Amino acid sequence: LNNIDVLLTQGHTIYVSINGSDSNYGTHQHSTFRTLKHALSQAVSGDEVVIFPGTYTEDFPLTVPQGVSVRGSGIRAVKIQPSAGTNNKDCFLLNGETLVSYLSITGMNYDSVNNTGYAFRFANGMKVTSKSPYVLNVTVINTGSTSTTYSTQYSQTSLAYAWHHVAWTRASGVNKYVAAAATTKQSRYSRI
Repeated sequence: LNNIDVLLTQGHTIYVSINGSDSNYGTHQHSTFRTLKHALSQAVSGDEVVIFPGTYTEDFPLTVPQGVSVRGSGIRAVKIQPSAGTNNKDCFLLNGETLVSYLSITGMNYDSVNNTGYAFRFANGMKVTSKSPYVLNVTVINTGSTSTTYSTQYSQTSLAYAWHHVAWTRASGVNKYVAAAATTKQSRYSRI
């Protein structure tokens, strides 16, 4: 358009939208990828993956490469959920120098036999060179557990509601949110 390249990329930003296609370039707001999994497979250290509003059904796990940031458009605007065959897998596998922010994760089941179904876990062989993985303004709404501890003590509705109101806290590692959720749930809901 008048010698202006309207598809000029903004550099180091990869875009994902529900109307995108994984055959697009992904580096412009008008040429977005469709899946976060594909965007992460294209990302390299220093890149930011920006997710536009929508509900994304993804094949879990989603591995965030070292030095890559994932930023949703808001915790109520972006929902990441597993595909039917991966709902008991971990959602995000984090490497060093990564950031995941401003999104919701929902629809996972904790698998007590395989110890999977966490929202965040360290990736195999993860190495930190300058800063640990960081999670900011993320809501996790679990749909239940394959463990009898939660499913026999609490109704499905109160379990999901309790997860929605648990703030992410970092204890000694990224996998410690389960205990905080169970404590909150017991203080707000009666047993059935």
